[in-house]
Amino acid sequence: MYAELRSGKTVELLASGWSMFPSVWKGANLGLKYVPINELHLGDLVAFKREQRAIMHRIVEIANENGELLVRTQGDSNLEQDEWFGNELYLGKVVTINNKSNHRALKPSRKILYRRNEVLKNVLIILLFPVRFTKRIKNSFK
Repeated sequence: MYAELRSGKTVELLASGWSMFPSVWKGANLGLKYVPINELHLGDLVAFKREQRAIMHRIVEIANENGELLVRTQGDSNLEQDEWFGNELYLGKVVTINNKSNHRALKPSRKILYRRNEVLKNVLIILLFPVRFTKRIKNSFK
């Protein structure tokens, strides 16, 4: 996958978790394309490597440390931010969701809506926790 992305190809992945809910639902088809890390902006959806898995979250901070760009992300429904990462863990930018390049989660006007409105985000998490919890319990008995 890494070599395909760096060669300019778009790679398709399936969202397998709920960390980006309500912007991206579990099972959504994600189109990932390599964009140089210096062209990323706050609110962009990006994928990075963590424990041999690809994680897709929204950029909440960008820093320049000793000439190296570092990115910090957070899932829209996560309470905590992810660890900082640089070019070595960065995979690419999400350019399509369910084969739509104009999906609402990719639009600039909505990019950091849930990040700015912490109250709404926390209310959504609290209201949807029972749904997520019961799905996990049902899946554990399969």
